[in-house]
Amino acid sequence: MFNAVLNANLELGDHTLTSVTGYLDYDVEETIDVDFTNLPLLDGTAQSEDYRQISQELRIASPGDAAFNYIAGVYYQNTKLGVTDHVQFNPFFFATPFRALGDTANDRVYSQKSDLISVFAQGEYSLTDALRITLGARFNHESKTGSRALAINRGPLSLGAVPAIIDPVVIGTFRALNIEAHSISGKLSEDSFNPMANIQYDVTDDLMFYASFARGSKAGGFDIRGNSLPTSTTVRTPGAFKFGDERADNFEVGLKYQTRELAINVSAYRTKYSDLQTNVFDGVLSFNVKNASGAKTQGVEADMRWAVDEHFTFSAAVAYLDFEFTNFPQGQCFFQQVPDNGTFCSYTGKRNTLTPEWSGNLNGDFSHEVGSNLKFGVNLNADFSSSYIAAANLDPRTRQDGYVKIGARVSLGHIDDNWTVALVGRNLTNERIMQTAGALPLATTFTGGTGIAYNAIYDRPRNIALQFDVKF
Repeated sequence: MFNAVLNANLELGDHTLTSVTGYLDYDVEETIDVDFTNLPLLDGTAQSEDYRQISQELRIASPGDAAFNYIAGVYYQNTKLGVTDHVQFNPFFFATPFRALGDTANDRVYSQKSDLISVFAQGEYSLTDALRITLGARFNHESKTGSRALAINRGPLSLGAVPAIIDPVVIGTFRALNIEAHSISGKLSEDSFNPMANIQYDVTDDLMFYASFARGSKAGGFDIRGNSLPTSTTVRTPGAFKFGDERADNFEVGLKYQTRELAINVSAYRTKYSDLQTNVFDGVLSFNVKNASGAKTQGVEADMRWAVDEHFTFSAAVAYLDFEFTNFPQGQCFFQQVPDNGTFCSYTGKRNTLTPEWSGNLNGDFSHEVGSNLKFGVNLNADFSSSYIAAANLDPRTRQDGYVKIGARVSLGHIDDNWTVALVGRNLTNERIMQTAGALPLATTFTGGTGIAYNAIYDRPRNIALQFDVKF
């Protein structure tokens, strides 16, 4: 990866003109065992990405000490992305009902180019010494082109006298896995307008109330890893290619209280999503990016920090989250779930994956001087979460129970933090915490729909580390 940023400031009277020029370039190559088992099924899957981004921003800012202060600017970004994906079906398949897949591969090539230009402005006006209002907006125009081609190739060990020829048996077997040779390209051009408004009122020097509205958007694009055309009539679950932009409207009210010893923040929010972009697994090998139509989240968040004395500080945070899909008729069914919309299951009215109702943390920090130039420190911390579903298809078999994860840190270092030695313990109670989960690729295919297997990624178990920091 290569990343470079050039910042330049020019004083224009009391105003400041700022230029930010950026360049990013990265390349990725990886070989993956994507079947997640010890069997040699799909062990030679090779993927690559080649990405380049150039950006330029110009903005002007007012002095900042007047009743009305503002910032405005323009931003341009150009990106290019190339992706290759080689999925190798190993000779193991000779011993399965999918004999025709042995020593075959599907090779995918994807490319994308985009140009984005944005114009933005934000201004804050102090109506009184205690009351402020902020208004702002950002206009985006983005154009993209994308193309994806997938070819099915046979290796020297594949069945048949002429490996270069793809016979109907091979084609039919791939179609049973929702894979079809294809080529597709497209263009999109999108405009978005994202306004914001905020009002703040200082009740006292220590207490402030606020209310805000903000709209955010995420541009549409093209599905990189779809295995068939969205218009296909010869596979069970057609693939995807083009998806639209996503929009979120957020309303928030809250208060902020801060003194020398105590700080408290409380907020309540409600966010409504339109055309939410979602990655849907087809139950075999494909992940299709689509717009889930609608969702809403709402909740309350609170955090506090209390300096009990010069040696001990206590902090805590808690969040309540309510999530509901308001319109998502084409979700993936989990194992043995009966479809209610063709081959799909409706998620409307259901909670999304990885959205615990309650979460938060507690922290206690103690520090004390030792002698004239050393400092001793102790930290105890706990993270907690209520239960949640870990699989994107909302399979209840991937339910993660609520947990409390305990950590600690004991340190000794220089009084000015020039160096520190610390013993750090994480997940001391050895909680088994599922971060994400899903069905194994091909699991129901090999069992003919009579069985299922799962894979999951878990948080680290109990681990102890010795840490040394030095500043120079």
